[in-house]
Amino acid sequence: MVIADISMLTGFTPDVQDLNLLNNGVDGYISRYELDKALSTQGSLIIYLDLVSHTEDTCLGFKVHQFFKVGLIQPASVKVYEYYDTENSCTKFYNVNANSGMLSKICEGDVCRCAEGSCITVKMPELRVQVDQREEKACDPQTDYGKCIIQLFCKSDQSIRLIPESAWSRPHHLSLYL
Repeated sequence: MVIADISMLTGFTPDVQDLNLLNNGVDGYISRYELDKALSTQGSLIIYLDLVSHTEDTCLGFKVHQFFKVGLIQPASVKVYEYYDTENSCTKFYNVNANSGMLSKICEGDVCRCAEGSCITVKMPELRVQVDQREEKACDPQTDYGKCIIQLFCKSDQSIRLIPESAWSRPHHLSLYL
């Protein structure tokens, strides 16, 4: 039996209905799962699999819901090991997808700076942006340089959200390739 110990990102919880579908579905992707049990640390999900192929990727996908905002989401881990051989394990770290609309940044007072590698300090646009277009241009997900000044132009509540509040009622999707 193979165990996947998945530390959830701070502020996120797995979708139990999706886990039940993986557990009870026709394909029976997982044998069972546990949330916050003695084997797990707080905020972890334990998934039991009968087997994992050594020649093909095994993908487990399920939704996760954000239940509270976090200023700077830190990476979380996925540890995969055999039930009777815990020393033989593999640990990988994951974080929020860059395309998810979430940006890691560090804020001190009203000044925010990026905590991501794709940010640069200055990038002059090819075309001048009018004053009334600044917020729209800076908040455009396709505008990389705007991420670093997002706090200055976007309506925000000091969270790391870059997409409209209405979009956050939808869950995020987490896919694990074992």
